[in-house]
Amino acid sequence: MSTHQQPRAIETTAPQSRAWLEVRDDDGSVWTVPLSGKHVVIGRSPELPIRLNSHSVSRYHAEMFRDPFDRWWVRDLGSRNGTLINGRPIQESVLRSGDVFEMGRFSLRVHIAETEPEVAEDAAPSADESDVPITEHDEHTQISTLPAEEAAKIDIMHLSTLTEFGGRLSQTEEQRERLRLLCRLMVRNDFHGRAAVVLRVLKDQPNHPPLVRCQPQSVPGEGDGLPYVSRRLLTAVMRSEAPVLASTGMDDTGTFNMNGEGDLSGDSLAAMACPISNDAKHIDLLYVTFPDRYGTPEWLALVSLAAQQYQQAEALLVNRRQAQEHAAIEQDLARASHIQATLVPDDPVIKGVDVSIGFEPCRWVGGDYADALLAPDGKVVLVVADVSGKGLPAALVTSSLHTMVHMSQRANMDLPTMVTSLNEHLCEYLDDCSFVTMVAISLDPKTGKLECINAGHPPPVIIRPDGYTRYLQHNKNLPLGVEKLPFSCDTDELDPGHLLAMFTDGLTEMNDAQGEMLGLERLTQNIQAVYTPLADRPTDVIRGAIKRQLDRILNDRVPLDDRTFLIARRQS
Repeated sequence: MSTHQQPRAIETTAPQSRAWLEVRDDDGSVWTVPLSGKHVVIGRSPELPIRLNSHSVSRYHAEMFRDPFDRWWVRDLGSRNGTLINGRPIQESVLRSGDVFEMGRFSLRVHIAETEPEVAEDAAPSADESDVPITEHDEHTQISTLPAEEAAKIDIMHLSTLTEFGGRLSQTEEQRERLRLLCRLMVRNDFHGRAAVVLRVLKDQPNHPPLVRCQPQSVPGEGDGLPYVSRRLLTAVMRSEAPVLASTGMDDTGTFNMNGEGDLSGDSLAAMACPISNDAKHIDLLYVTFPDRYGTPEWLALVSLAAQQYQQAEALLVNRRQAQEHAAIEQDLARASHIQATLVPDDPVIKGVDVSIGFEPCRWVGGDYADALLAPDGKVVLVVADVSGKGLPAALVTSSLHTMVHMSQRANMDLPTMVTSLNEHLCEYLDDCSFVTMVAISLDPKTGKLECINAGHPPPVIIRPDGYTRYLQHNKNLPLGVEKLPFSCDTDELDPGHLLAMFTDGLTEMNDAQGEMLGLERLTQNIQAVYTPLADRPTDVIRGAIKRQLDRILNDRVPLDDRTFLIARRQS
């Protein structure tokens, strides 16, 4: 009996998500797991969503996570037997469609659906699906598949042609042209096809007329080139998901009988269908009709090899595109990382206030910004902001924020004027889906009086040495860049020895080891627990302790967002 346990609430039929795993146990069991959300842990532990119940798998073996660029990664969690990607041990790796990673006795193949290409404009009859003629009265048609027990004999000339064909496909960028070339190959003189087309059959509507995926190809004199389609052949290929041959006179030995009755289209023809792509919703198949004498297993094997060449070319092109996309992403990340590193001061030195900033960007670079600067009037301006989105665009917005904050202070703007000016600029230049959350505080080091404007950001918290906490302004203003409205500004006071903590949602939305979000209250409790025994220590020591506490909560898992916080304390 198999010892694996399929994941809870996971259907074992074809997945419906854009990405999924095909999990294989070495006992032959296979099931599929849709991938959704941003993060999933895989292992032997019963509470995990993807459980591989074998002692060859660690309790928490590996994690999969999705970066802001929609790429899936896998990372080994210090498992006993390690994780292999395509046979090579890894600690962490980005995944491509078709990659196989191994955990103990299980292999997990990654499937990532490509964006569906549009049906070719010259596909006939693309506008009317019902125009595809279906032969319903084909009860005499005999169906056969490739013999599994023997290798079909293929002429060396055809093998050479197929190799050349595969190379040409891999250099053809447009998919509809690749499909046309595949059909064109079938009706060459040396392949003897009468007509060829690529059809799409919908799995949830198997009786629906198939969709035409490319311009049909035919030998001269075959009309528009669209062959009659056998319903029994479509049903057989849907059932087997393998190459299928339909003929009207094949005997038990697999030889076509020239005197067979009830042909496919009024002439003596054989038809073949070979799947070229298969996903949760449909099967795309190459459909070819031949003169009756080519209705043999050998010729079906030849057509199947052509379909395989097409599939290999598609996989090669997908990998090439993915490699190019990954290279472009990594370039963007390097530039964004450099931008962010220049914006956040390492250790601000400001007379009268002890300030430290914790800034740990996740590998993908977000839009966090933190700053502390001395205004001309002697007040200290403290800012923590978070730009919606990721990558280079978000980093560029943080750069703009940094510039405008510093310019406003050089112009001796008060806090409400500065925030209003920032908002008006962002309303004009950000797109409709973007915004910035920010909390800005102006603190007088001498008196401790402060002004606070919170624009849709997690609230700052003040923590006393005895552990008492209170929050500053919250839920009074919209984020920046949403609407040109006035901002509410609250006043408060920071006494000597009290710690002011400001942070982004990269802290409040962290998940603990059980996968539960930390939240504002629990984050405050953790900062409070760190600060109380260190209340007389410099803020850089407190910052280090907070970072270590956050690392313990993260439990060696990959951070999915920047972790940014600012702590400040008046010096007595």
